[in-house]
Amino acid sequence: RGASFLIRDPITPTPTEHCRRLDHEKLSASEDLALLQEGKVLLTSGAMLGPRGVFPLGSGQAIDGAIFLLDVATEKLTHLPVEGLDVKFVPHGLFYSNTTKRLYVVNHAGEPGGSRIEIIDVSGDVDNLKLKLRQSLTSEKWGHYQINDVVEASEDGSDLYVTNFQAF
Repeated sequence: RGASFLIRDPITPTPTEHCRRLDHEKLSASEDLALLQEGKVLLTSGAMLGPRGVFPLGSGQAIDGAIFLLDVATEKLTHLPVEGLDVKFVPHGLFYSNTTKRLYVVNHAGEPGGSRIEIIDVSGDVDNLKLKLRQSLTSEKWGHYQINDVVEASEDGSDLYVTNFQAF
């Protein structure tokens, strides 16, 4: 378990030998990340491919995923449970809105093979973040694990854009 991250100044090219593996018992592969504020990053954990991934096994047998907060300066990873989320959680795409203070997560949880978007309220200060499920969205148009990422497309959060991963 674990994921690799390159922690560096974004302007200065850094050789890959400066990459470090950050480990946590609930961290598997990380598919996406979103800037919460300077030096603080939200990231997903959930296997998409491989022997324990959602694509070959279906969500029922895939590794449970999670959301983490990464403090870039200290490299500390903090697991952030989502209150009210009562389905399998295999997060893929991720977007954080500084306007609505919502986290949007593509979750490949649906059986047999569907996907959904979890809309999560983010509250508290950065040292005591709380995540609470606001709403889950599904659509027959999203098909078998086809959605990849999501972004908020209006100031009040009433519109979203969703991208397609690939057709199965």
